[in-house]
Amino acid sequence: MDQKTKKNFRFFLISVAASILIYTLLVFWSGAPEILDAVKRITGFQLLGILILSLTGFLIRFGRWYWYLHHLDHNLPLLQSLRIYFSGLLFVLTPARAGEAVRSVYLRKYEVPYANSLWVMFLEQVNDIAGMLILSCLIMSLFTNSILFIISVGLLVILVAMSATHSTTILKFIRQHRPISAMPKILNLITKAEQTAEGATKLFNIKLQLVGLTVTVCAFALQGLSFYLVTRFLGLDITPWTGIGIYAFSLSIGSFSFLPGGLGSTEAIMIGLLSLAGAAMPDAVAITILGRATNLWFGVSLGALATLSLGLSHRKNGLPVFSL
Repeated sequence: MDQKTKKNFRFFLISVAASILIYTLLVFWSGAPEILDAVKRITGFQLLGILILSLTGFLIRFGRWYWYLHHLDHNLPLLQSLRIYFSGLLFVLTPARAGEAVRSVYLRKYEVPYANSLWVMFLEQVNDIAGMLILSCLIMSLFTNSILFIISVGLLVILVAMSATHSTTILKFIRQHRPISAMPKILNLITKAEQTAEGATKLFNIKLQLVGLTVTVCAFALQGLSFYLVTRFLGLDITPWTGIGIYAFSLSIGSFSFLPGGLGSTEAIMIGLLSLAGAAMPDAVAITILGRATNLWFGVSLGALATLSLGLSHRKNGLPVFSL
């Protein structure tokens, strides 16, 4: 295991420890007995339904990733691709989800260049942020019933996201004019970014990007719906749109905080918005913990299983497990 791999695992372990501390403090601050009573309201059958919705969201995002690779002429075995994609979920707890690049290592076995797999990861993250921002517009349902206003803001986010995915032209302009020639390290980074983008020009397709963004919105909407079901089962009377909006807006703030997995910032926003929607503090904390457990931590658990499966498979075939 090299230094980068160790660093990713270190971030992962620190994030797990930090989350345990955060959730423990939240429970004791809000009242452990009240939160335990709130959690007991959810039955095993209801929990299964929530997890199925969350899993479906992850599978849709896998389909998007697989489809992007297909458009770069990389046709991988479906089951193996599924394991590779889910292995990246283990490292969403690294800053800016950089640890998800572990997929690139596994993809090298199938002759997928690092440039292509990293560009797919970048495009995924742009779509994820754009999708969450679009769904975040639904949080306005707490303050306004104007569907036209909400749709208008969502369309604005789509236009900005589409512009962001066409960053090759901007990078090329910066490199050619060399306005930062006095800073060779930054210039070298920009040049490498441009080369990475040029290696995936097949993804610069308006139709492809619109479909990808639509798929992303559907995936996060399903996971937002699973969060709404948690609120519903714990007795909070809000609309599905409001629940999805709270989930997406909280994730967006967590993403922009650049904290691993948005830990702390996401939970704080969720609790605040749930309180604003009428939830008592113990219920708001219970909803937040369960909502994160059935999405973030459920995904991390799937990632751990996928990584273990790939590790066993590689050991059996005499291949290195991974090395970032």
